[in-house]
Amino acid sequence: MKVRPIIPRLGVQYGAVGGLMLMLAFVIFHYLGIPGWSLITLIISVVVIGFFSFLPIKEFKKYHNDGELRFYHGMSIAFLSYVSMALVFTLLYLVFINVIEPSYLQDKLDFQRELVITQKDQWIDQFGEDSYNTRVEGLKEISAFDDVWSEFIKRVLIGFFLAPIFSIILRTHKPR
Repeated sequence: MKVRPIIPRLGVQYGAVGGLMLMLAFVIFHYLGIPGWSLITLIISVVVIGFFSFLPIKEFKKYHNDGELRFYHGMSIAFLSYVSMALVFTLLYLVFINVIEPSYLQDKLDFQRELVITQKDQWIDQFGEDSYNTRVEGLKEISAFDDVWSEFIKRVLIGFFLAPIFSIILRTHKPR
């Protein structure tokens, strides 16, 4: 099986633009006072990743493969797209937390600590005191690398779940 050169090109192109859009949304929300760990930010990430994973598959099918799409085409294109988006976003996020807003990571960790402390009784009831203490200590040890890695994995997982859906929806069936 020969890989068509258009497949990686489409995935990476749309992924790069999608990664820029993810970062733009993140920065806009940050300066509007909406934290990067809020539900609205997650929803926007799902929409952007979905949109920029769907578009290259649709373009490949319509303009580069005579209206035909196999499942593996869709999965390959979407994989390249969502991994590219995650990489671009992660690199820009790294610049953001180290250069543009160095206090962002500390603010995020402070919020998470406050949340754990305010939910102490619930946490202890559900998971036990040892688990609570481990969680509080673990928050003290989170580094910038851990946060950046977490952001990368979140975006890859979103794409991982959306790619098969788009590949199934857009695939063509051979007549029997």
